[in-house]
Amino acid sequence: MEVLLKCGSSLLNINLKKGNMKRPNTNINVTFYLKKTSKNSDRRGIYANITFRSQQSQIATKIYANHPDHFQRGGLIGYEYHEQNIKLIEMKKKLEGYDGHLFNDIDMVLDHYYGGDILNYPSTILEVFEYGISHSKDLMEKTKRRKEVSVNSFERFIKSNTNIYSNFSVIKKSPRQMFRAHSIDYVEWLKNNGLENTSIVAYISGLKSLFNLFKNNHIDQIPNLIDNPFEKITKQESKSERKKKALNRSIDWSYIEKMKKIKPNNPKKKMYHLMVLIQAHTGLAFIEFGKEDCLEISQTIHGPALIGTRQKRKEGDYIIFLTKEVEAIVKELKPILFEPYIKDRQYKERDSQRVYKSYMNYINRLSQDISFQDDKPLTSHRLRHAFGMHCMNDLKMQVHIVAKMMGDSVETVLNNYADLSTDNVVLEQKEQLEKMSVAV
Repeated sequence: MEVLLKCGSSLLNINLKKGNMKRPNTNINVTFYLKKTSKNSDRRGIYANITFRSQQSQIATKIYANHPDHFQRGGLIGYEYHEQNIKLIEMKKKLEGYDGHLFNDIDMVLDHYYGGDILNYPSTILEVFEYGISHSKDLMEKTKRRKEVSVNSFERFIKSNTNIYSNFSVIKKSPRQMFRAHSIDYVEWLKNNGLENTSIVAYISGLKSLFNLFKNNHIDQIPNLIDNPFEKITKQESKSERKKKALNRSIDWSYIEKMKKIKPNNPKKKMYHLMVLIQAHTGLAFIEFGKEDCLEISQTIHGPALIGTRQKRKEGDYIIFLTKEVEAIVKELKPILFEPYIKDRQYKERDSQRVYKSYMNYINRLSQDISFQDDKPLTSHRLRHAFGMHCMNDLKMQVHIVAKMMGDSVETVLNNYADLSTDNVVLEQKEQLEKMSVAV
């Protein structure tokens, strides 16, 4: 390779002679341009415009032209700029000499140019997330999916303002180092997009765990790795706050009575309507409908019941006694229910999500038919919740009985379904003590 420098007239005439070493297979291109540095001076700064995979980035070269006329055809004119020209040539050669196949984006190119050893280990936040997901062992499919959703959300956050945010570097003192301030901005971005605190905490928790996995596996390899930027930037709601929200999810039982009067003619709508009634009268979770035997009725000594184990719960056995009315609904739904998406213990999440979306569309239309009035929309989970609240607070069932019906722990039932307000507690005590007095 021969480089010809013409100091008196023009610059950067770099000739590649045929037969010599071929230029590396790369699509990184560098051009130079002038940028005004002061309103009251003819002095101009020279910036490099770097193009890579349809992306562009500009960086300062810290080289200056004393007058705009001294810069032509992408270089400086005059012997006085000899050293500056050499630096520009070396910069162009270095960047364009990289093999573009080694980089994912232009930010990685710049990290490598500034001295980051990016080719030996992941160095950007999105690479860290990708590593964390691929190296997470024994994750349930649903948990893994939630983490992937969190990562996708952070990518959208980056793209929301590329002038401020980027695929941040996780190396300390890097020009694009990620700071806690960026994570705080991400939280605000999630809030502005309508996410509630519970979802935000879940997103941050997922990203935090992915970063910790990467850090623990590279702590001895990357001594200048940044601290986890997602640590302690969100606050989990207190038990009392979570319980208050849970109680607010309850719906008046009169709406359930309205649902029972609706008789859809369309086969698919009929299927979804029967599912709604079963959820409201048994507390069965939506995911359970995907099992092959979810509607198999067991005959106990006291009558028919649905008996099973909740999907993806270590301790989620449930027993639900069926009244004649609910038993008839179960038998009517069984032959028209959709194809199961859980077979041989294999859960097909994509099929589940497709059915759930259609089911929720029906529930949204149903809420209009019954003139449902509430600050929050009617959902599948709220139907299950309504059943638990109805059993605890209206039918006065004991907490351990409701827990067994719902396939939940006693603590979960107390935190989500029991309305333990002063009035309710006093009323319950009064009724029980009065019964005892009569017995005596």
